[in-house]
Amino acid sequence: MSHPAPALYKTIYENIKTRILTGELAENSRLPTEAELMTQYGVSRITAKRALDELQNDGLIRRQRGSGSYVNAPQTGGDDRSRRRIGLLLPSPAWDTISHMGILQGATDYALRHNGRLVLFHSNRSEQAEQQLLMQAWTDGCDGVLYYPGPVETGRDILLRMAAYRYPVVMLDKTMDGVPVSTVVSDNAGGARALGDHLLGRGCRHILYLSSGPDLGATIGDRYLGLCRAVAAAGLPADTVRTAGLFADKQDLFANVENYDEVAIRRLTDRLPVWLAQGVDAIFALNDNLAAQITVAAKAAGLSIPGDFALAGFDDATYAPYTAPPLTTVRQDFYAMGHRAARQVLRQIENPETPVDHAVIPAALVVRESA
Repeated sequence: MSHPAPALYKTIYENIKTRILTGELAENSRLPTEAELMTQYGVSRITAKRALDELQNDGLIRRQRGSGSYVNAPQTGGDDRSRRRIGLLLPSPAWDTISHMGILQGATDYALRHNGRLVLFHSNRSEQAEQQLLMQAWTDGCDGVLYYPGPVETGRDILLRMAAYRYPVVMLDKTMDGVPVSTVVSDNAGGARALGDHLLGRGCRHILYLSSGPDLGATIGDRYLGLCRAVAAAGLPADTVRTAGLFADKQDLFANVENYDEVAIRRLTDRLPVWLAQGVDAIFALNDNLAAQITVAAKAAGLSIPGDFALAGFDDATYAPYTAPPLTTVRQDFYAMGHRAARQVLRQIENPETPVDHAVIPAALVVRESA
């Protein structure tokens, strides 16, 4: 089933609104101009202007002719000092990805309506910083923490200590075996099963499941499981699906983090013809970022999508409808994830006896031209 992409002005509006409500953009901060927003988001002047107009209509900003747009004092509906402080630890800045922005927006909306406020941390993709910030959120006065782990599992020992002390913590997007804390994840297996059914339905019989590295962690493994379930339900042999990792191990991945896109596209350009020569007729990429890199590499290698192979991703990033060709993918409801996580952590703050909760948020197949 195909779903419409959110209006581009709404994406800009929500990004700026969230940064204002969380205090990242302080009162009287100057916002980017229409021209700057056009460059930043790749939109028209009409789109940029509408986003600023909507922010002004909602009382979040004021626009001064000849000077620019400035942040008004956010109306949080109460004494901010009395609100529960909820740390939100992300692996990169909140505006960096659709998942981070969606989670931030959902968590912020729930918290502000239920006597909470968010305190943002991000580790800039550093394992060491992630552990330090997780501990800092606990020891520096946050009443609870929403924790979105980075790509490499870390912080297990800190989470176990938090669990032992019944400190309110909710993990987002991932789970860790043997760590008894609340979690909120997408239905990765269900979404991948729907995508697998779609690929098989269009005749694909040699599907490559491509991730960044060889480790099938919880999220990556759940998506692979869903794909395998589709193959099993169709009565096809297990070798209909194979896996590959773009990077050899986490050392290889982190050694190239500064120029990740360039390295990924170069490796994909070299490997795509090899995989197709081995019979691959579809690639299910771990996420839309990887799928978008594949579209660039395919063009460089002289390959056609979906002519030479079908391609699908996961996330339904804001750019997914605009890649060449537009991506078939699975939409995750990041807003609902953030909303549910904030609700759970506030319940645990108010009552430390609240049972650990494991929430699974539905994911939906979005069919476009790539598969």
